[in-house]
Amino acid sequence: MNPRRLFPVLLLLAGLAAGCASGGMASGLVVIPPDVTKAQAPEGKWQGIHAIYLYNIGYVTYDPIDVGFASYPSYAYSRFAKVKLLTRASTEGGMFGNIRITHRGDLYEKHAKVIKPDGTETELKDSDYVTTVLVKDVIPNRTPPIDLKETQIIFPGLEPGDVIEYSYTSRDPSLLWLFSQVDAPVIYSKFMVARPQGRVEIQPVIYDPQKLDPQQGKESGMATGMAGYLSIGGVSHRAVYDIWTATDIAPIPFEEAMPPLVDVASGVQVWHFDKRWAWSTLGETYYKWFTHYGRYPSRAAKLAKQVIAGISDPRDRAKAIHDWVKKTLIIQEYAQLTPVPRSVEIETIDIDELMEEKNATPERVANLMWLMMHEAGVDATLVLAVHDETFPALEKLPSIYQFTHPLLALDDGTMIDTTNRLCPFGMVPWRFEGRKALWVKAGSVSFRDLPVSKPRANQRTIEISGSIDAEGVARVEAKYHMTGQMAYAWRKWLVPMRPKEREDSTRDIVTITAQKAEVDSFTFNNLEDPDKPLEVVLKYHVPGYSQLLRDKMVLKTGAFIHHTACPVLKDSRGLDLYVCPKPMTEKRFNAVRFPFLRFEEMKAQINFPPGFLLQALPKGFRTRHIEENTSVGARTSYGSDGGKNLIVLRQLSVNQPLVDKQGYPKLRDLIRRYQAQKDTLVTLELPKMD
Repeated sequence: MNPRRLFPVLLLLAGLAAGCASGGMASGLVVIPPDVTKAQAPEGKWQGIHAIYLYNIGYVTYDPIDVGFASYPSYAYSRFAKVKLLTRASTEGGMFGNIRITHRGDLYEKHAKVIKPDGTETELKDSDYVTTVLVKDVIPNRTPPIDLKETQIIFPGLEPGDVIEYSYTSRDPSLLWLFSQVDAPVIYSKFMVARPQGRVEIQPVIYDPQKLDPQQGKESGMATGMAGYLSIGGVSHRAVYDIWTATDIAPIPFEEAMPPLVDVASGVQVWHFDKRWAWSTLGETYYKWFTHYGRYPSRAAKLAKQVIAGISDPRDRAKAIHDWVKKTLIIQEYAQLTPVPRSVEIETIDIDELMEEKNATPERVANLMWLMMHEAGVDATLVLAVHDETFPALEKLPSIYQFTHPLLALDDGTMIDTTNRLCPFGMVPWRFEGRKALWVKAGSVSFRDLPVSKPRANQRTIEISGSIDAEGVARVEAKYHMTGQMAYAWRKWLVPMRPKEREDSTRDIVTITAQKAEVDSFTFNNLEDPDKPLEVVLKYHVPGYSQLLRDKMVLKTGAFIHHTACPVLKDSRGLDLYVCPKPMTEKRFNAVRFPFLRFEEMKAQINFPPGFLLQALPKGFRTRHIEENTSVGARTSYGSDGGKNLIVLRQLSVNQPLVDKQGYPKLRDLIRRYQAQKDTLVTLELPKMD
């Protein structure tokens, strides 16, 4: 029996929610100071921004359902924000026109309004909030079930100059706050966290790359929260709140290839412990639950027997199980481990129910894979990892819930992903590469860095067959061959698209190569088979691509060799993530972060009309090193077969994931020069007339 069901469900006090949301006093605690509620946006203080946070406040108390139920309770997390919109872009859905909130279970409270420049206020209606279920039963074995949901606050009719206010209270397992925001300064930011009962140790971790030096303080008040609750026994109690405050916070400008926000923003993450346990104890507690306390479900054995029939090699068995699970289950994005108490057993993942519903978090995917591999005689290690949009795991901080995803590893070092069906066996997504992880087996735990794939493992090779005819029409066939993280990124981009969207995206790729290009055909091979290289074949032509000057034909190489386009994905915060970034701005605020190491090679042959001869080879360039002893190496070289054609070899190798601001000017100049090769002029001599 689940011990959580032994406790009565605690009632929410809606009246308390209304009282605290007003922003005044919360049982003696000042959530939003009166002068902050009246703050005005300063003029001219920051340039090139879209909006200004007048305030951004987080207020956290204990979750009314989980109080006293588990060793790691979740929290009632409230946020209050007031934002002045300055530009048309800030009013659109990609910025402040549409606020997205991810939450477990229903929101306890939500409120939003628009304030026009003349002071007119418009409260949002119920129809302005849209909620969808992302993952069902994300907290297993609860009655009623608790789903992972997303609520969108859709602000209607926004104009530059408007002010928006919004607040909400959600169930949240993490005590994380970022003072810095992208492209928007913050006048006042505060994070308030109540100390739970039974947590004798408070461990805040301050991350301050922006050197804000947030002020820390403590205040006492009634621990009732935005949603409010009655503590066990029906008696409320006072609590101590840890408070961090920062003011006049400059914005972090969004830049192509900027590091994840958690690497550049100042913030605080708070951890509560009842006792500072050893890592071995923490790992053993989670491992016992993950392995069903040694009582392995019979369904897993039956499934394993079916999947590995006729396969004897352990690694081949592991791959067969990995492939079958990913094809069978629908993996939902969810970055959280199940809270497991040390003192009692709780219900484990129900494999029969999982196979019936098919929707699965990465933790459930990992669990089914591990159980089936165990039954198949494959020794797989549990690897608890954290992706690059979360603060890195700290060995000095004894909490297994720093980690967000369980991966698996074989004894030969083979890594097994559990998060995305498009990621092949033997590879983990780049967002985990190089991050510190916890290897957990029965009786042992160890910290290690996840391996980083080499540039040649993440390769894009392009073979170009091109021609220019006497009328000046350029014709091109480009064959892309992609492996590793490069193929994974393209699949993440292309697979979710509808056929018309893929056609439009393909057209965009071609027009980036040559603006006036017309697509003749395109094909994708192995698009949904991650075990094979992804192949893309593009055929296009460009009318009027050359110029005739008396006895010469002149054309640029770009339509043939400028194949540098790559997908632009979205991170979890909705920011653009450039797969193959090419930062070239004169100045830069952030370091450059490449998503993964990669190697690109393009071989092109451009055939000329009969009798037309190349006047002279263009001048190429190269860095001193290509694949070693440099963060990024590049080359472009030219050759010809008797002047009848032009043969081009281009290479680009990203060998280090991070280039700091001191190294940026050199990188910028290299990328500019590499990109400029598209404008290289080629002169052909026309056939001589007798």
